[in-house]
Amino acid sequence: TNHAKENCYALRTSQTRKVKSLLEKIGIRIKDAYNNFGLLVACFPDGKVPVTLLKMVEFVEWLERDMIIKTHGPLVASGLWGKQRIVDFYSNGTDIPKLGLSGKGVNVYVIDSGAIKDHEELRGRVTLARSSFDWSIGEDCLGHGTSVTSLIVGKTFGIAPDAHAYVLQHFDCVGESPSLSLLGSLNWVFWKARKPAVLNLSLGGDKNYALDVVINILVRKGIVVVAAAGNDNIEAAEC
Repeated sequence: TNHAKENCYALRTSQTRKVKSLLEKIGIRIKDAYNNFGLLVACFPDGKVPVTLLKMVEFVEWLERDMIIKTHGPLVASGLWGKQRIVDFYSNGTDIPKLGLSGKGVNVYVIDSGAIKDHEELRGRVTLARSSFDWSIGEDCLGHGTSVTSLIVGKTFGIAPDAHAYVLQHFDCVGESPSLSLLGSLNWVFWKARKPAVLNLSLGGDKNYALDVVINILVRKGIVVVAAAGNDNIEAAEC
């Protein structure tokens, strides 16, 4: 497992406020608290987890070390074969917009490296909704987010060209991020998403129980979640 640099853990609990108060009283730093997800993010400066101490705290179901998740560089489009394959599968060759399946009225939330909103594929189709960096690294210094957003709502390559994309810039110029910091972006979607809503996560990493908890909550809330599968030539069923 590729652990994050900072020694932080996700703590699963049904009593977030009570556990947060107890942990702070014994000197444990709580970095983030997500009552709606039943998760706390606790950090330990000495590189060790006081397991004995944590066992004394009621209601902590499990804890999981923060790890690195990643995305890649910009995608290179080579024709419209991807879009055409979807068209052929679902509509026997009829162009999807002609069937009324253009995504009109749908809100798509893309958590990625950002997006160049004035790109010719995206102009007027994208809102830069949130940045983990306050946009200090630019709209998209990696290119991956622009590519992915174009495949969703782009005027040429987009499978849903009439949908509107709300881009949450989460990945830096290298395309990496601690998994637990992703909870902040997912929390934004939980509170801000307007239905009909789709969440796109084109990212990869090791199995992560904290993210599984959050994704299941978002699905139960009525948000359609689409995630990358098969990255690194690994069977999706094994992830």
